[in-house]
Amino acid sequence: IVCTKQFIVYIMRSEQERMGQNINIPHRPLQQSSERTTVASSNTIFSTTRIQRTVLSAFMITALFILAATSTTLASPILDEFKEADQINLVDSGKQNLPSPTQPLLRKGRRLEEWEVGEVYQNAVNSAAAPILPPLPDLVAHNVAGIVDIIQEGEITFFWNVPMARGNIVKSYYGGCVGKTLAAQEVASEKTDESFISTFLDGPIRFVNIDTHTKTGIQRAKELHLIQSGIVDMFISPYFVETLDLFDPSNKARLFTIFRHPVHRIANIFYLQHGRDSDVSIEEFVNRPDLENNWMVRYLVNKREGAITGNDLELAKEILRRKFVVGLFEHIWEAIDRFDGYFGWVNDQHGECRDGIISDMLKRHEYNMLEIGSPAWNTLLDKNYFDMMLYNYAQILYEEQHTLFSLYEHFH
Repeated sequence: IVCTKQFIVYIMRSEQERMGQNINIPHRPLQQSSERTTVASSNTIFSTTRIQRTVLSAFMITALFILAATSTTLASPILDEFKEADQINLVDSGKQNLPSPTQPLLRKGRRLEEWEVGEVYQNAVNSAAAPILPPLPDLVAHNVAGIVDIIQEGEITFFWNVPMARGNIVKSYYGGCVGKTLAAQEVASEKTDESFISTFLDGPIRFVNIDTHTKTGIQRAKELHLIQSGIVDMFISPYFVETLDLFDPSNKARLFTIFRHPVHRIANIFYLQHGRDSDVSIEEFVNRPDLENNWMVRYLVNKREGAITGNDLELAKEILRRKFVVGLFEHIWEAIDRFDGYFGWVNDQHGECRDGIISDMLKRHEYNMLEIGSPAWNTLLDKNYFDMMLYNYAQILYEEQHTLFSLYEHFH
C-alpha cells in the first residue's frame, strides 16, 4: 500500500509537470488569446483524466494483491497435505519435484485438468514449505498411507480406538452393515487352534480369532502374518504403534479415528466403572495417582511413561495431519458419512442398517456429563493439558478435512 501511494504521487507530479510544459510552451504560435485558453483547458482536462485513470489502476492492483495474499493464507492450511514434506524438493533450483498421482482425481464428477492438478500441488508446496515439522517415526512414515495418497484396492483400514469415543458404533456398523471382516477385541467362545488364523461369526459380524486389544494378541497376529493373509479387512485397536508394526511398506495401513473431549471421556470411564451410586466420588477418582493422563498423545508418540513435552504434542499433531481421517464424538453421523465417502463404502443399502445401529447405541449409552468448572473438571483439565491441545487441533483438522474432501470426491 505504501509503495502504491508513492507511485501515485510520482505519477501525479509527472503529469502536472508535463501539463505545465504543454501550456507554457505550445507547439505552434497562437494568434488569439481565446484559442490559447481553449488549448490550455483541453490539456488540463486530458491530464486530469489520465491522473484519474492512473490512480484507479493503482488502487485496483493493490486490491488484487491483498485479495491474492488473503486467499493464499486461507487456502494453504486446507491443502497442505497433498504431498508429504519429505517428498518435495524445495532447495534445488527453486523447482518442486512433485510426483503425479497414479490415477486421476475427480472434482465434481469430472477428471481434473492437468493445469488444475498442478495448481493444487503448488498450493501444497507453498504450505508445506513454511514450518519446520517434526520427522515422523519410521513405522508411521513407511507403514501408513498418506491421507491423500490414491486408495488402492485391498488396502486394510485401521481404526484407532480411543476408549469411550464411539468405537462400538464403528465396530457394529462396519462389521454388521458394511460386511467387513474385523480384527477387534472379540475372540471365539470355544477353544480354537491358535497355530493358524480362523474366522467366526458373532451375530452378523465376522471376526478373526485374534484379540487386537492386547499386546499378546497383536504379537500373535504378527507371527501368523495376518496382514499378508488377506483375511481381515479392518483392525480396531487402541494400541497404535503395536498395530502399525503388523503392516509394512507393501501393505500400508489406512488410518481413521474418532476424538472426544478428554475430560468427558475420563469422566465416562468413572461412571462405567463405578456407576451412579458408587461409594467412590468423582473427586476421589480424578485424584488417584494411577489415573491416566494425556492418553491420546502418549499412545500416538509411544511414550507411555514419563513427562509429556511440547515436542511430543507437535509430533502427535503432525501424525494426525498427515495420516488420519478424523471424526468427532459429537458429530458421529457426519463422521460415519465422511469415513464411508473417503474409503468408497457409500451404499444406499447400508443407510437403514446404519441409522438403526447408531440410534440404538446412542439410546443405550447415555453419558453423564461432568459439570464444567467443577473441582473434578478442573483437576482433569490440568492433568490432561496436552490431550486438550490435541483435541482442539483435531477439531480444526476436522473442519479442514471437510473442505478438502468436498473438493475431491474420492481418491480411488
